[in-house]
Amino acid sequence: MSNFKKIIRPFVLTKDPLVQVILERFAKRSEGGIKKFKKTMFEATKSRIKWINDVQEESWDVIVYLEKLKTELQKGGSNDKKEKEKK
Repeated sequence: MSNFKKIIRPFVLTKDPLVQVILERFAKRSEGGIKKFKKTMFEATKSRIKWINDVQEESWDVIVYLEKLKTELQKGGSNDKKEKEKK
């Protein structure tokens, strides 16, 4: 694992609370990935084809999630229980 220090938040300045939430989640996700894979993305090594495959798979998930949300919006409904859950 690299010797990079975990100093992120003090150097990221924004007045936008939405961006603050996104950056915090991004940092937490990164920490989880480092724990799981024992390396940072900077240290990760994969073939270019594997990187492309990973991006395609993640993109397909995004498309499915968006289609689900669009379908719910079009039928005028929402899933209030799920919307109240925090990720």
